[in-house]
Amino acid sequence: MTESKLSCFWRSYDFLERAVVGGALGWALTIALLLLGGLVSPAAGFNGAAADYAWFATIPLGVIVWCKIRANRPAGWISRAVFGGIIGLCLGVSTIFFQAGDLMMGTCLVTIPLGMAFWPLVMRFVYPRSKG
Repeated sequence: MTESKLSCFWRSYDFLERAVVGGALGWALTIALLLLGGLVSPAAGFNGAAADYAWFATIPLGVIVWCKIRANRPAGWISRAVFGGIIGLCLGVSTIFFQAGDLMMGTCLVTIPLGMAFWPLVMRFVYPRSKG
C-alpha cells in the first residue's frame, strides 16, 4: 500500500470507530430517556409509542454528536474499548449463523469483555503514531 492509501484507510477506520461508538452512546441515551419517560407516562416509556420511534432520533444524533466532538482526533482507550465490545457483540450474535442460537447469550458474555480488553491493546500496537 502506498502512504496515501494507508492514511486513507486509517482515516476511514477513525471515522468508523467514531460512528460506531456514537451509535452506542445514542443507544445508551435512548435507554435512559425511555426509563425516565416511563416514569412520566407509560406511553413515553419502553412499552409505549415513544419506544417505537426514539431509536430513530437518538442513535443518529449520538453518531453525529460524537463524530463532531471527536473530529480530527484518534480515539482514546475508552472509545476503543467500546468499539471492541461492539465487535465482541457482533461475534457473539454471529453464533446464530453457526446453529448455536442457544449459546448466543453465553458467547456474548465472553466475547464482549474480551473485545473490550483486547481491542485497545491491539490498536496500541497497530495504529500509527504521529512522528513528533
